[in-house]
Amino acid sequence: MTRMRASVMWRKWWTNWSRCVADPEEVARLLDQGDALLTTAGRIVRGETALPVRCRIRAAALFARSALERLIEARLERHGFTVSEASWRVKLLVLSTVPAVPDVGDLRQAWAGLSGACHQHAYELSPTAEEVAHLVELVRQCRQRFGHATEGAP
Repeated sequence: MTRMRASVMWRKWWTNWSRCVADPEEVARLLDQGDALLTTAGRIVRGETALPVRCRIRAAALFARSALERLIEARLERHGFTVSEASWRVKLLVLSTVPAVPDVGDLRQAWAGLSGACHQHAYELSPTAEEVAHLVELVRQCRQRFGHATEGAP
């Protein structure tokens, strides 16, 4: 796929996504809070929001992945690593080298699954609500294991 075509596809997806969001200020506020992101992802995947059905799965995955990325960055900063410009794969690799951090296998699994759920390709099936709900729960367990409390459960 050419870079131009990918850019056009991204803009088209973002335009459709922004139509699904009822209150952009609410989304911006939630993006600053990891626990709120995860709680909102659970609410979205359960259908407790006003989002149209066609947007729910991807929106829930996006919120859960944002919460997971905040967790990863917080752990890296806590151990003195400043790799903000690195890719997420590199960040997960660096985090796996820290002896004080529990097994990062669940973090990798959750990040890969949520990243796949955030992006849609014509040749792939979209994830189901159950798959995304499982990944949201996996992120919740990772946050609890790494010392971050979360409110509510999906």
